[in-house]
Amino acid sequence: RIPHNGCMSLQRAQERYQQLRSTGRVEIPESLRHQALVLLGCLAFTAIGVAGLIARWSDLGSVGRMLTDAAVWMSLLAVGFFGVVGIPALLVQMRLRSSQVLTWDGIEEHRDNSGQRLQTSSLSWSDIEAVTGQYVGGRWPSKGAYTVFLHLRPEAYRRYHEGLSPMARRLEKANSRLFGAGSVALRRFQGGSKLLEQLLQRAHRDFGADPTTRRMT
Repeated sequence: RIPHNGCMSLQRAQERYQQLRSTGRVEIPESLRHQALVLLGCLAFTAIGVAGLIARWSDLGSVGRMLTDAAVWMSLLAVGFFGVVGIPALLVQMRLRSSQVLTWDGIEEHRDNSGQRLQTSSLSWSDIEAVTGQYVGGRWPSKGAYTVFLHLRPEAYRRYHEGLSPMARRLEKANSRLFGAGSVALRRFQGGSKLLEQLLQRAHRDFGADPTTRRMT
């Protein structure tokens, strides 16, 4: 039996797919709700790190003793990673909100920047070998976050990789080592990752295999 939320996801994916077939375009904005939850998590871990530093200072009383304390270094790591790096990066990402645009020809990513709409990447359906989804980062009893992956053909992945910033290239190399060569992990978009996976799989199957089907209804 399919769970109720699974049925809703299938229904929404079908609606989006019919919109794509009839109009040639579907736009899916990045999920602000997901970004807000991640931001709250970063704030919470930063606060825990700061509280840990204050507590260890009260116990140890000197900088020299704190520098040799493992708990202090764990707290510093939390403040540095979640507070110094994570919070500013998320705020920038929320300001420069992106959207996934599906067309008869492929997938485009657009980003809003100071009132301007910029296309940051573009892939044709023929560039994509497969669309899959899996849970990432889970540890029992949590499954982790469900993530959608595009598996690109070698030449398409090379073009995609060359268009990334140096930091994004390093992250993509790490993804490839973990999830396979040519794998591109997608961010969270409105409607959820499973809806996006179902929509992309169907569009890739129909539009990627035979271009003459694009305008069929």
